[in-house]
Parts: sequence; structure tokens; C-alpha cells
Amino acid sequence: MNDRIFVEARMKAEELLPAVKRRWSKWETVCIRPSGNELPLGWREVERAIAAGAAQPLKQANAALDEATQTLATLLLERALKH
Repeated sequence: MNDRIFVEARMKAEELLPAVKRRWSKWETVCIRPSGNELPLGWREVERAIAAGAAQPLKQANAALDEATQTLATLLLERALKH
């Protein structure tokens, strides 16, 4: 069961990480990157959990990273609606 949870969480991470990293560089170019480093810290936690093969920490790191992106997605949408 734990192996299945890890595989599912890793698959989610493999979709999430590249998208977040690409978007992170775009946020910098439109000058709305938030202060702090919650996204880089978040994706490093995901990468560490993958490397450790740890299912529950990976699930938690994925959820935290997904939550951290919600604020930035809202900022991008608001900016797009203004233009």
C-alpha cells in the first residue's frame, strides 16, 4: 500500500514540479513574484521526499506546494484581467 501511495505521489510531483518551476521564472519577468521563497523551498521538499522514497512526506510536500501556488495563480489571473 505504501509503495502505491509513493508512486501516485511521485507521479503528481513529476507533473507539478516542472510546471511550478516554469511558472516561477515567468512570475519573475512579470514582477509579481511573492516575497520569500515558499515555492523553491516547497519544490525542494518534494525533491527530497522523492529521493528518500518517503510516501507520506511526499504527499504532504505535494499538498503544501500545490497550496503555495494558489496565491500566485490568483495574482496572475488578476493581472491578466486588468489588461
